[in-house]
Amino acid sequence: MVNLDEKRYVALIGLSGCGKTTFSRMLSERLHMQRVDTDDLIQQMSGHTIPELFSVSEDHFRDWEERALASIAPDDHLIVACGGGIIKRPACRDILRRNALVIYIDRPPENICADVDTSGRPLLKNGAEQIFRLYEERKALYEETADVVVPNVGSREETLEIMADAIRFML
Repeated sequence: MVNLDEKRYVALIGLSGCGKTTFSRMLSERLHMQRVDTDDLIQQMSGHTIPELFSVSEDHFRDWEERALASIAPDDHLIVACGGGIIKRPACRDILRRNALVIYIDRPPENICADVDTSGRPLLKNGAEQIFRLYEERKALYEETADVVVPNVGSREETLEIMADAIRFML
């Protein structure tokens, strides 16, 4: 069992469009914890937007992502919404495993395609079919990194309650 006293924050991982930002806000309110979004932190630290960083290269963006994740490790009791590809780098997976209670929000790609605007998401700009490819590519890494897997297939409130209960159980 993971003990949150030994971990410093709760990290939400999963595909773009799975609900990380939405649920981080809801959990922050429900559990009275501060929240951080790694994409916001990356933009603050780099002085550039996510699309600008990706325009250099995906590796350039991932460098900033790793820096941002490492910068929040010392903070206590946060809800952290991570970017969808944060699990691609072994160093990021190690940081998460060492410092966080990691919750993988597993939302089926067909549900994401049904209601997420992909135009503002750099890795999804080529269309919804890319969501299915990324799901297949990353699913095992999400599962390997996670302490808890939460299917996001019910209502927001049902999914939120499952996550909140998992966090409370680990406290």
